[in-house]
Amino acid sequence: MLATTTRPISLKRPLVSVWTVLSVTDFKTEDEVLAAIEDGRLIWAFNVAGKKARRAQVRVLASSVSHLVEGSRPPKMSEVDEWRQVERTIFPTPGLRSMPSKDVAFALNVSGTHVLNLCDQGLLRLAKGTDRHSGRHGSPQIEYPSVVEFLKSRRVC
Repeated sequence: MLATTTRPISLKRPLVSVWTVLSVTDFKTEDEVLAAIEDGRLIWAFNVAGKKARRAQVRVLASSVSHLVEGSRPPKMSEVDEWRQVERTIFPTPGLRSMPSKDVAFALNVSGTHVLNLCDQGLLRLAKGTDRHSGRHGSPQIEYPSVVEFLKSRRVC
């Protein structure tokens, strides 16, 4: 027997895919989500695709989705303060020198392979002296500033 009560859904990752946005909103198509990004209803979105990707891989800040669903707007603040808040939301300990690629993958809501591909394409930088291999302890360190630069340059508006 199915339960008749529902609990609110909690998004566990800081960035979510367009498909996640579709599953928690009344939007019916990817184009409707992209239109909501363009017109400012979803205010923080990023294209995390690699250089040679045939299509965008859009990730939306989970709190932007929550604001949309709840019909609320985030508090007004300067663009610098707003970015700091977004950065803290995506990376709870901002300002690190580097972080494991598995943590970058979690934050961006992509695979570990995708993170390494972004490194191979020069979009993210491996930390100097990091060991890159698969298996146990195989999560190389990624330079934190390169991840921040990548996101800043990939904001979708």
